[in-house]
Amino acid sequence: MTDKWFRQQKGSVLLVVLLVTTLFTIMGLLLITVSFSHTKQINKEISRTQATNAAEMGLKEFNWKVKRIISENIQFDDKVNLIENLSVSSDDSFPYSYSVDAEMNKQTKRIAITSTGRVNGEQRVITQNKILFAEDSNSDNQINGKSLIYGGSIKRGKNVEIGPPDATNESVDFDSIKQYFKRIRLPSAEPLPDAIRKNEASQSISHCTDNINFVNTVNISHNVVFDKNVMVHGDFNGSGNITIKGDLYIDGTVNLSGNITVCGDVYIKNDANLSGNINFNRNVFINQTANISGNVHVKGDTVIKQDFNYEGGSTWDGYVYVGNNLIRKNDSSGWGQILQFNNTVFVNHDVDLHSNKVEVQFNNGLVVSHDITLKTSANGKIIIHKISDWNSGLNQIDESAEETEYN
Repeated sequence: MTDKWFRQQKGSVLLVVLLVTTLFTIMGLLLITVSFSHTKQINKEISRTQATNAAEMGLKEFNWKVKRIISENIQFDDKVNLIENLSVSSDDSFPYSYSVDAEMNKQTKRIAITSTGRVNGEQRVITQNKILFAEDSNSDNQINGKSLIYGGSIKRGKNVEIGPPDATNESVDFDSIKQYFKRIRLPSAEPLPDAIRKNEASQSISHCTDNINFVNTVNISHNVVFDKNVMVHGDFNGSGNITIKGDLYIDGTVNLSGNITVCGDVYIKNDANLSGNINFNRNVFINQTANISGNVHVKGDTVIKQDFNYEGGSTWDGYVYVGNNLIRKNDSSGWGQILQFNNTVFVNHDVDLHSNKVEVQFNNGLVVSHDITLKTSANGKIIIHKISDWNSGLNQIDESAEETEYN
């Protein structure tokens, strides 16, 4: 009886095994499906996050370019046109694109920036609204077309050209002019964040890729490249080939006799003695006296709080404000060089200009608050052209009313 029953149950274990196997197979497939779906969802979220980051990268690049344009020494309309035409298309290197929509009125510019990030088929859009506005010009200063001197008489030598029209004795409010120069961008006086801290620029430093704080006087007589900002808590003596791609802040006196290039803005707390080949690509602020005997080229605006003593041939592309006297009594350079100021020079005291070998050119006027003496000899020459329109050139764009929206 028992044997018969067992014989009847043959194959039932196989059915149970098959059933259990099928059940586990189904459960496994469900787990795989759920895991795949979860992984797909995670990848989708990762791609969306990366697309958002890419869109933010595009917005940051746009705002960085806007700040560079704002700081340029060009007129308001030219700045606006450059900002309007900012755009970038997405490619493998830059997984984002942005475009600008602008609305202009007399003194303001409302712009809407749309930045789109795309990663693995996912797209995220960030829009930002900004208002750019120009500072109001002081139209009461009637100086367009005039080279102004007041407070004293003009004493001329031979080979002196002023105008047309000729210089006029007319009062100018230098306090209002100073307000324009207070708006120029300058390096921060605070210690640089996340910066290397050094006691001295040793000869072993040839290339620095980070911000750097020098805590003492720096003497550099070798070739060195700084990729970012440099702050010196002391004097800065440079006689080598020095390139600074960021800003330069000097909490002391500067003596530069080498080949020096600074791509950012420059602040010098004490005197500046420049006798080398100097290129300043942005604004320069000298809190004391400037003594210039080298070949200097300043592309931005310049503020010198005390005297401006210079000789030789140099070029200033931006506006120049001198808080005390503008003095030139010697020619230490070779024949045929030219000293030229391509925008208006404002001198808040006396001007004493001597020209022997070097031709001196004021290509957009000279405004002097006190006496002016012009003297030439040999092949020297002094030319003062009329002012074209300094007010519109000094307009600065500021940013305000910023709103950002993610989509």
